[in-house]
Amino acid sequence: IVRYLSSRAQARRRRRPSAAQFQKEPKKIMFQSLGCPRNFVDTEVMLGLSVQSGMEITQDAQEADYLVLNTCGFLESARQESREAIDELTQAKRTNSKLLVTGCMVNLHKDQILEDFPG
Repeated sequence: IVRYLSSRAQARRRRRPSAAQFQKEPKKIMFQSLGCPRNFVDTEVMLGLSVQSGMEITQDAQEADYLVLNTCGFLESARQESREAIDELTQAKRTNSKLLVTGCMVNLHKDQILEDFPG
């Protein structure tokens, strides 16, 4: 069967976006874990949940839409390493990317982190 469409109908058909045009690129997420073995386990759990939700894992801070830093805050040396990592990732990330800081340093020293790294 030959089907003839008016020129108006053909124009509408050409303008209609395909389903592929509506599919968004998966968000990219980067993880960095510091400190004790418990942090590495927690990071693995977050990584698995991120993959299950459709996110793509990256190791490049410039590619990441979200950067997750799992910190340690029990020893002064660990707190210093965490502060340095926050500073490095803040500088390395894209302007529109989000840095999420998790872990015991956040629980123990939240006010200090907010003071040192406003915004």
